[in-house]
Amino acid sequence: MVNGKFIQRLVTPLSPIFSQQRLISWTNRRLILPFYHSVSDDDLPFISNLYPLRSLKQFRADIEYFCRHYTPISINELEKYKMDKSGDLSPAFHLTFDDGLKEVYTHIAPLLEEKGIPATFFVNTDFIDNKKLFYRYKIGLLLEEIGRDENNAKALEISKIVQQNSKWHLDCRSSLLRLNYHDQEFIDELGDALGLDFHQWLQENNPYLTTAQINELIDRGFSFGSHSCDHPRFKNIDFDSQKKQIEHSFDFLKRTFEIKERYFSFPFGDEEVGKNLFDWMEKEANVGFSFGVSGLKDDYTLSHFHRIPMDMCSGQTEKFIKSEYLYFMIKRIFRKNQIHRE
Repeated sequence: MVNGKFIQRLVTPLSPIFSQQRLISWTNRRLILPFYHSVSDDDLPFISNLYPLRSLKQFRADIEYFCRHYTPISINELEKYKMDKSGDLSPAFHLTFDDGLKEVYTHIAPLLEEKGIPATFFVNTDFIDNKKLFYRYKIGLLLEEIGRDENNAKALEISKIVQQNSKWHLDCRSSLLRLNYHDQEFIDELGDALGLDFHQWLQENNPYLTTAQINELIDRGFSFGSHSCDHPRFKNIDFDSQKKQIEHSFDFLKRTFEIKERYFSFPFGDEEVGKNLFDWMEKEANVGFSFGVSGLKDDYTLSHFHRIPMDMCSGQTEKFIKSEYLYFMIKRIFRKNQIHRE
């Protein structure tokens, strides 16, 4: 099977040929949902060792492009786009941000307010007030610590421990990046081996939003949703655990912030998440909207929206967004533009 990212890179050089309006018209995709984790000019090694980070200049260019071709809307306005079959609605976008990082408060919200752009911030409830650190961010810090060691001694030490625990894959970096939600105790052991105190780092750097900041952002008109309790990959946990992650996080948001609306963003996306969970979310958990990360794509339920991962945009906004449309057109030819769930 040809890799989707490869096809998207292949069509990117064709993007200048077509206007954004023409692509919107051809595909009838009038709603786009760009999403980010953070935006910053600062070095954030817990993120940058995992995936690229958009600078403030790049983020400004992004929103300028979005506003030139689409109308910013609130999350409440998604309902009319969900039901629209006429194609008469004007092109629109809604911005979302996952993980509840503090740059949402310090950098992103002020810039969006300048432009009058609504946004939704999805938070992991266990991480609010910097009470706990996402296991992948711990891996990012391990990779940073190893990278600083010019003598390579730390990489050799970690490689030895990983091999002893039968978790070796290709090289040290690849092995660390393959560690998952169920390896959290082992990740802490690796931190101890390098003298890296994750708790101390968390208290010194405060990467997450605080309760006070969230309350202020709500008062300023921004919307919030759940990104689960502690960010597991849903395909790696059982059905009951999936439901608990959703229910417990919503209960926390309602109890702590009086948030009654139920918007849910799947951590890591919704790959291999079964139809049974979506049915439960819609019929029993009363989830208003849920969100994945598959770009321009349809799903079997109208209550689930797929978003465009802007962290993966390494070049111009225009080329990246147009390539999403071109890739969608190719997927539609082969009837791969919709996710079918079992």
